[in-house]
Amino acid sequence: MDWCAPTNRPTTYSLLVNGVVVASATITLPSDTAWLQDPLQPDKCLPVMTGGVNPGFLTIDGPSLKSVAYKSKSGSIDVVGSAYPVVFGGQVGAASGVNASMKSDDSTTASAFRTIVQGTPILLLRTTADMVPLPALSYLQAQVVEQPVTVHWGGALTAWAVTGDLVAAVLQAAVTGSVTYDQVQQLLSGYTYDQIQTRAAATTYLDWQKNPLIFSTL
Repeated sequence: MDWCAPTNRPTTYSLLVNGVVVASATITLPSDTAWLQDPLQPDKCLPVMTGGVNPGFLTIDGPSLKSVAYKSKSGSIDVVGSAYPVVFGGQVGAASGVNASMKSDDSTTASAFRTIVQGTPILLLRTTADMVPLPALSYLQAQVVEQPVTVHWGGALTAWAVTGDLVAAVLQAAVTGSVTYDQVQQLLSGYTYDQIQTRAAATTYLDWQKNPLIFSTL
């Protein structure tokens, strides 16, 4: 089960057997909202609306998503006699300085949001297509500052300043089977060590780690 599927975008899933694709299908998961969730505890999630006032919902705040930075991850060396440094290596980083601030006028939603942000250092925002420039699956290492706007005088409006940088996914969307020692032993029964070494000469230790039954394909 893929609990981190993109919404409203075509997504292709493939079934691999011994490293070979034997079946694939493309689906689109419809959703009227974006979703904020704990990537490792997908049951902790909230729908997220964009724009305007959305009573009872978590809403992306007006100033959010106005700008992001793409930092150059490269080094530089000063050259004697030249005013210009030489840049080498590196690449452009993912979006940083992302402002994904939110608000809600519902105490239950506010409590659920606190549970999410207090339980994970990385937030997953499954965006809608209009949430440019964020990708469909945005893993955000963010600092969250709570602002109880009207709570202190009997209201329910709470805002959260959510700012941070996009990071790599913390969970790979794949289902893998397990292989037991007995299965490998049964597969290799009847072969000598030298025979196995000869047939496996073109493989690496990492190949065997990825697929302990690789011998059957040699």
